[in-house]
Amino acid sequence: MQVKIIVACFTTVFFSFNVYSAGDNLYTKDAEKKEYTVEELIRIALDKYEQIKVEESKVREVRELRKHLAEWYNPELSIAIGQKSISGITGLEKNVSISQKISFPGKKSLMEEIALLEQSRAMLSTEELKLFVRYEVTRLAYEYAYHFQRKRHVADRLKRFQLIHSFMENRIVVPPEKKVEQSIVQTRIAILQKEVLKVDADIAAVCARLNLFTGFSGDSCPEIKIRWFSHPPMVNKDDLLRKAKDVSFPVRLQREMLDVAKKNKELEERIVYPDVGILLYYNDARADVYERSLGGGLSFPFPLFSRNRYAIAMAEERIRAEEQKVLFEQKRAIEHMRALIAHHEYIKAMISKFPINDIHKFEEKMRYADIEFKKGRIPLMMYLEMDSSTYEIIEEIYRLQLDLVSVLTSIRFLAGEEVLINGDQ
Repeated sequence: MQVKIIVACFTTVFFSFNVYSAGDNLYTKDAEKKEYTVEELIRIALDKYEQIKVEESKVREVRELRKHLAEWYNPELSIAIGQKSISGITGLEKNVSISQKISFPGKKSLMEEIALLEQSRAMLSTEELKLFVRYEVTRLAYEYAYHFQRKRHVADRLKRFQLIHSFMENRIVVPPEKKVEQSIVQTRIAILQKEVLKVDADIAAVCARLNLFTGFSGDSCPEIKIRWFSHPPMVNKDDLLRKAKDVSFPVRLQREMLDVAKKNKELEERIVYPDVGILLYYNDARADVYERSLGGGLSFPFPLFSRNRYAIAMAEERIRAEEQKVLFEQKRAIEHMRALIAHHEYIKAMISKFPINDIHKFEEKMRYADIEFKKGRIPLMMYLEMDSSTYEIIEEIYRLQLDLVSVLTSIRFLAGEEVLINGDQ
């Protein structure tokens, strides 16, 4: 069943309603042009959310770093001109040399592998952010609908009590008991007016967070079609626990850190063996005699005083620390998933006791109480109790729907799954 949200159009239909309020200034004309499904909002958010573009830039940055590390060192050219003197005879001396630094075999490839791992980690971070945006937009869309349902119910109650108050004011003779009842109704009206303002603030807050992702400007919010859940989706506990341990983003990112630490240790071990320098030179000198020389050679640091032992030991300790972090992230992901699954089981049981389809039954009972109260067959205190309990149970039904969406999005995000969370009504 599709649900359309419309502000300030307080109908008695629960599963088909639109959201629109020019007075509340929640929408611009651009937002009114189209009604959005949750899936469409997700697609817009993935395209518009600036932070995703930031993460994608980081991926490109690390990709360019990898190319940079693969480049050869630049050669060095040296030119010198001077004067040479032999037994009082002077002449011109010229020297030209060129040198090239050559990395020890394996160093460059290791640096490229480290850069590749950093690129993979940046890509994982981007994927994680995209998945987070997907499920946060889903949750916000349902929270948005939940607050509009609250507003509809509060507004219906406020209207009902205002009618009762008008009826009481039109009495010609008002006994003390009825005066007290009138005061009680006035107090209830003030409380409900406050509640309407609170719901409006909640709607505006959700709208602002949703617009952060979707890119709608100002105070505008889109019209949203959502589907409620009459039957909560089933989850496979064993499969979810396995995914939390093996493919959840915190675990995968930590494994990347461990791989980087291992490659850094290999690189520190290679640093012991120094880079080689190749030199070619030409020398031309004219004084008493004409001298010319041409030659070349090799140069490299001699690893006499430092074998890079401490840097290697530091890298080994880093590996051990990262290994412990992987185990910790796996344990934390599993325990978090267990908690989410337990919460899901609770919400599923509660929704079976308070299904969304029962709302019309509670509304029908409240309408019956309205009629009987106006006929004077129900005392005010009983009517107030009926009103409060009906509102509480209806709000709880929608709160359970929102809680279900929140726990489902958390479960799928932790499992690293890309699933559209959508109801069946």
